[in-house]
Amino acid sequence: MDGPMDGPVYLDYNATTPVDPRVTEAMLPYLTAWFGNPSSSHPYADRPRRALADARAQVAALIGAQAAQMVFTASGSEANLLAVRGAVLAAGRPRPHVITQATEHPAVLETCHALARLHDARVTVLPVGGDGLVNPAALAAALRTPCWCR
Repeated sequence: MDGPMDGPVYLDYNATTPVDPRVTEAMLPYLTAWFGNPSSSHPYADRPRRALADARAQVAALIGAQAAQMVFTASGSEANLLAVRGAVLAAGRPRPHVITQATEHPAVLETCHALARLHDARVTVLPVGGDGLVNPAALAAALRTPCWCR
């Protein structure tokens, strides 16, 4: 197996990073010996279920939350989808208006488009300038004026 110095330099740590060796060590038993689905009711799920509950409690303690408030996702894209969709639908508005920007992550943009298709949301996608910034006046106009953009 080639090492990091044998190939190109990886500069997309925003997308993914190597797994910390301590995480690999902690996860290894659940990837090899105790691989049962923690949501299942059979005995193979017992250890993974307990480990997941412990992890949930540890994360909650780190941020001063309750374990029941912790939602683990499989990826940043899934987390984006849950956050955007959850916030829009929880607002309970009959025709929610979502404002985003053209340079947003594709997972966010696709979630916005799905909200338009499936929940009749109004979606405004603001352009960005050469500096990568949204024009504040364009944002103010989008906030004040109902936009029927899709």
